[in-house]
Amino acid sequence: MAGSNVIRFSDYSALVAMQVQGVMLPNSEIVGVRSAYGTGTGGYTDALRIGQPFQPRPEKPIEPFSHYSGMPEGQHEPLTQDGAFARKWVLPMQFFTSRGSVSAAEQSLMSFYEPYLLAFEADLRLGGLCDLAYISSQRVTSQEETDWPSLYMELTILETAI
Repeated sequence: MAGSNVIRFSDYSALVAMQVQGVMLPNSEIVGVRSAYGTGTGGYTDALRIGQPFQPRPEKPIEPFSHYSGMPEGQHEPLTQDGAFARKWVLPMQFFTSRGSVSAAEQSLMSFYEPYLLAFEADLRLGGLCDLAYISSQRVTSQEETDWPSLYMELTILETAI
C-alpha cells in the first residue's frame, strides 16, 4: 500500500500561505503573511527565514499577520474493490491580524478571504502531495477566542492510497 504524505501537509500549506502578499487593507496599508508556521515535520525550507526549516507554531501568536498550519484530522474509507482507499484530511489553519477594535480587525481579516482562496486554488495538489486540496471553510474568530483576532480556515485534502 502506498504511504500517505500527511506528514508534509502542514508545512507545505504554510509554504502556500506565504504566497498571500500585497493585500490592501481598508486603511490602504499593503500587507501580506509575515511569518508562517507548520508542524516542522515536512522538510521544507521557510522562504521568510532563509535556510531554516519550517518551525512548529508557537503556543500563542507572536506578531500580527502570521499564519499557523495545524495537525490534520483524517478519515479513511474503502474506495474500490481492488483495495484503494480514499483518505480525507482536514487541516486547520489560522491567520492572525493585529489587536485592536473588533470592527478594524474584522475589516482587515475580510481583506484576506479571497487572497487565501486564490493562493490555494493555484496549488490544488499541494505540489503533487495529494489529489486535491481546497479551503472548505473560513470564519473570523474573536479576540476572546484566541487572544488575537484571526481568520480560521479548514483545508480539505484528498488523497488516494493503493
